[in-house]
Amino acid sequence: MEIVKRWIQGVKSKLIILYPCAHPPKDVQDPPPPAMLASEDNKNNPPPLQPENVDWTGPIISFCFASAFGIAMLPPSQRETLQMFFFCVLVILAFSFMWVRKYIQSRYPYWAEKMELAGILCGSTAFFLGISMSFPLILKAFSGFIYILCLIVIFICNR
Repeated sequence: MEIVKRWIQGVKSKLIILYPCAHPPKDVQDPPPPAMLASEDNKNNPPPLQPENVDWTGPIISFCFASAFGIAMLPPSQRETLQMFFFCVLVILAFSFMWVRKYIQSRYPYWAEKMELAGILCGSTAFFLGISMSFPLILKAFSGFIYILCLIVIFICNR
């Protein structure tokens, strides 16, 4: 035990030599409170993005590309199920809506917004379907219940 105490004291003395403690001068003021710093920073920085202003095109298209490559790697026997058919259709629709939306947004903003919402709906539906494909029946039913519950909450909150 005595050896460990001497070793720790030796390490402490070496650390003090390498990293001496500097005491701040007494005439230095305390930093301003965080609220003042935040207000000064906001003068130069734009406000943070609000959730309704988030561009979902990138994440949805990334999901579609990843899904397409995953589907392409499956053997043909696994690609011929009804669930996989619906999954592929949803991925194609999500990609198509988001892709077309990107190019019509400048001339037709109303329809671009509707296409983005449809793409998000198809992408999230494909996500729920893709996640629950390998689940047992009871977990598929639970996943479907969560999906429908999410749709109801979204519908009620956007009325």
